[in-house]
Amino acid sequence: MTPPKLAAELTPHVVIFFTQANFDHKKLEVNAHKGLLYVETLGGGAGNSGRLLTVWRDKPAYDAAKPQFLNETGLLNDKTLFEGYHLGTREGEKSFVKRLTLAQICATIAILVVALQNVKIIGDASGWLFGPPAIETSIHSTPTDVLIGEPFKFEMTARNTSPLGESYIEFLKQLANPPNGLSLDQLAVRSVPAIKPDGKAVLPVSGKALSEGKYTVLVEGRAKAGYISSKLKFTMSAEVRVWPRLALSARRVKNRTAEGKVCQAEFDLRVGRRFPAGIDAVFKLERVPGVLFIGLSFPGKNVYTPYQKWDKPGKEVATLEWRSPELIPMTAVPFTIILESTAKQGKTSEEWEAVVQGIQFTYDEAR
Repeated sequence: MTPPKLAAELTPHVVIFFTQANFDHKKLEVNAHKGLLYVETLGGGAGNSGRLLTVWRDKPAYDAAKPQFLNETGLLNDKTLFEGYHLGTREGEKSFVKRLTLAQICATIAILVVALQNVKIIGDASGWLFGPPAIETSIHSTPTDVLIGEPFKFEMTARNTSPLGESYIEFLKQLANPPNGLSLDQLAVRSVPAIKPDGKAVLPVSGKALSEGKYTVLVEGRAKAGYISSKLKFTMSAEVRVWPRLALSARRVKNRTAEGKVCQAEFDLRVGRRFPAGIDAVFKLERVPGVLFIGLSFPGKNVYTPYQKWDKPGKEVATLEWRSPELIPMTAVPFTIILESTAKQGKTSEEWEAVVQGIQFTYDEAR
């Protein structure tokens, strides 16, 4: 449709409507409505929501035709996006460096329509040109558990969350913190090019456990995006827990009686592998005359045998023999032992702490 040439005394009145999905612009005729000069759909069409641009001779012409126009087009319940004058098109009142004609206005609107319809393409192009990269790293909510001396392996990922273009990801270095408990293999992947939006780079991490403890594996990386390169540094982390085959990791005085005669000590048994029949354990005190084991509380089983021999000065011995139930790998099991002092004077908290720290622990796997 060729826009008409307007007389200089006219001020075109523009109204833009929101249209519903059932609006069919093909049934709209310009000549059917007095004063209507030009119509154009801004996106949408039959079966799609969009916008409708209408250009009227002037505002009085639109006001006169408005009831019939809205009723016949079904736009009565639709919202008006814009209504106003294009004062710059009016001859003789307000001048620009270069005066606009209605044809120029329509051409400008057409360019804007094309730009709006291709905004995704434009966005993709700007993303390809300028970036910047956006990276989301994997979150390891569960630590990797491994026995001392055993190898381990897991994966870390960096995902391209930018919707605008591809990213190039480099993995620069990896390290363990603290540094001496894990021996890490060399980086398995150095770089992953052309990762599309929502794609990811996967880095396998492997190594060997050297000593018991908790360690954090850190990986430093860098992402690049855009033809005019934009860079982003990032860090990924994961926890590795190294377990002993079996060991007492912590011991402490939990409480004691007021007179210092009885002490309750708490222990943590760290189990690295499975013991299906449990263990035959012995707790032993040497050269602590007058102190004996009188109780043990372990989850699932509390049968034990105490023994003491104090007849030779300097060679006093007190023991507690006990068989545990099945032990599950990669678990820490808290339990308590109760000790008693037969001396007339009870022990202080510091003295009991020294006794507890001196308890020896040995075991054999039960058969």
